[in-house]
Amino acid sequence: MKRFGIMLVEVVVLALTVVGGVLPVYAAQTGVLRANQANVRAEMVVDNQTGQILAAKNSRQAVPVASLTKLVTLYIVVQQIKSGKLRWNQRITVSKAAAGLTKDKILMNVPLTAGKKYRVRDLFQAALVCSANDAAQALADAVSHNHPAKFAAMMRTQLQRWGIQDAKMYTANGLDNGDDGADRVAGVSKTAKDQLSARDLVVVTQHLLRADPGILKMSQQRQITFAGHQYQGSDQMLPGGAAADPAYHVLGLKTGLTKAAGQCFVGVVDVQGRRLITVVLGAPNRDQNARFTATKQLLDQVTNNYNVQRIAAHRPVRGARTIRVMNGHKHRVTVAPRKETAVWVRKGAQLQKRVTALPSHAKNNQFVAPVARDQRVGTLNLTARGLRCMDGTTTIKLPVEATQSTARLSWWVRLMRLV
Repeated sequence: MKRFGIMLVEVVVLALTVVGGVLPVYAAQTGVLRANQANVRAEMVVDNQTGQILAAKNSRQAVPVASLTKLVTLYIVVQQIKSGKLRWNQRITVSKAAAGLTKDKILMNVPLTAGKKYRVRDLFQAALVCSANDAAQALADAVSHNHPAKFAAMMRTQLQRWGIQDAKMYTANGLDNGDDGADRVAGVSKTAKDQLSARDLVVVTQHLLRADPGILKMSQQRQITFAGHQYQGSDQMLPGGAAADPAYHVLGLKTGLTKAAGQCFVGVVDVQGRRLITVVLGAPNRDQNARFTATKQLLDQVTNNYNVQRIAAHRPVRGARTIRVMNGHKHRVTVAPRKETAVWVRKGAQLQKRVTALPSHAKNNQFVAPVARDQRVGTLNLTARGLRCMDGTTTIKLPVEATQSTARLSWWVRLMRLV
């Protein structure tokens, strides 16, 4: 009877959970937290340093992404600058095709004049902060020498290098192919749309941040000056914006909006001292702040379900303080991680820690003496219930070094130990 009562309570709790709309949290206790916003097509939150996935919904489904395409375009521009093919202060001539987009008052643009020269930095800022379609196209034209199909191919090739094989890339600015004016790709349907998944966009953002960390400072601007005029940025989650939330320090990054894609947003957010990448795709167009509201709800879901457990650099970790040593004067030596990290652990769960010896110097998971202080001796393996990373692993790994040394025993002492 007691067992029946317990089962009845579990059924009632499950039913109430379904009615309350939080079943995804309940059901995901043994896996990645499932984002639970019904009005969003796809979403994802990832810790940028570790790649730990904190929440996801339809994260591998490729969907129209509108102006989020510009993140790929801007990455290619950054690489062109690094290779010396472009310079930040270089002035490039705007083509008739790119300037033609300026005339469309429905689209996000800055005023460009065909044949006039503009600085690469100014165009880059306009594309990032204001989501200017003509500015993104002008940059793509400069890279591809006015061959839109060539630039689209460059975008696909770059994505493939990152392991993104099923992306659809046609335009540099995220417009439908037919809306890109004279720069539309020939031989492709006018309704063709750039498509990426939420997971793809996390990968793109990670690479962009590594390629140009300064891009965050640029994306924190709420307005820019272009050609002598002020233009408002599109990210309303920045401090002072209409959708800003004091609980979350948003650093940018990029918005997107078309009828087919809905409202989209890739954000970089500092939460509890950790830098997170958020992706929201396909929020409803009827509310101008829907993508930001969805991002806040996604972050609320993360903070309500996780605790952050920090691992300090150069300090022994409780529960994984030592490593076994073979043929040394000491049977164990103290170890510590070489760098800091943190793990998001589901509330009520435990962080599991285990040190493994460096395979090249180990036997039976014991480090073979001698051991020198500060020598790399192994790996700290961190895991917890539901932990998943972008690379498919379920463990966060840190190199560990010895904080003390031990000499190798002489052959005679080793022999005597065996007797």
